[in-house]
This record gives sequence, structure tokens and C-alpha cells, in this order.
Amino acid sequence: MIARVGTAAGTSCEGKGAFDFLTPGGSVSVYDATGALVGTGSLSSGVATNSTSYSSGYADACVFTYSVPDVPASDYYRVKVGNSSDSGVPFTAEQVDGDAHIRFGTP
Repeated sequence: MIARVGTAAGTSCEGKGAFDFLTPGGSVSVYDATGALVGTGSLSSGVATNSTSYSSGYADACVFTYSVPDVPASDYYRVKVGNSSDSGVPFTAEQVDGDAHIRFGTP
């Protein structure tokens, strides 16, 4: 569960339960192909959104943005958010050249 049931779309939100590491200011770490930490950033404030075509006015997702400046070139990266138990999400250099999207929970 990302946000509490009944959260209106467009309002602020944060992770709950298993996703409680998704909070404004939460850490974002970027690792290169060798596993070395090459950059850090933080999550913005979360915004509740409806990710389906059906809109009840209530959100089913919480969207955060992040920026990690001055990351050195690498063929491959791993991005880890907060203290999540996973090892991070892999991205190629081409994928992170624009936006690197990460989804937690069910699609």
C-alpha cells in the first residue's frame, strides 16, 4: 500500500507499511557497473495520482521525482531507493539518459 485508501488525487502522499521508506527526502543511491556508489539524491514530496483510465477522484499510486546530479559515465547503473530490502533497480546508460522510472508494489 503506497498511500491510505481514500487519498484524493493531486494531494501529498507517502509510502505506508512495506513501502514506508518512500517519504519526502528519502535517499536515492546510484551505483555503477562495479558496484561503487557514484551518486546520491533524495525523493521529492509524493503526489497522489490515479494510474488507471478509470478515475474515481481517488489515487491508487504515489509518485515521487528524484535527481542525482554529476553521476560519472558507466555502461550500467543500479538505483536503490531508501532502505528498501532489494538491491536496487538495474538501468543501462541509455535508460538513465532521460528518466529512470522505478515502480514499487503492483502495477
